[in-house]
Amino acid sequence: MEEAVQVSVDATGLITGTYHATITIEAEAGVLGSPAQVPVTLVVADRIYQTYLPLILRHPGP
Repeated sequence: MEEAVQVSVDATGLITGTYHATITIEAEAGVLGSPAQVPVTLVVADRIYQTYLPLILRHPGP
């Protein structure tokens, strides 16, 4: 059974730039694929323009 995970970021105080991190998700003991590591990239920009901003999500196979 898959469940959604919601992640939020408080970018207060971060300077313009690109930040990289890894989110580790752990399940109950014995769950195949746990812990799962999800690479995350955050881009902090001075300004953005109203344009198409693609969101690319990657979900590894089972």
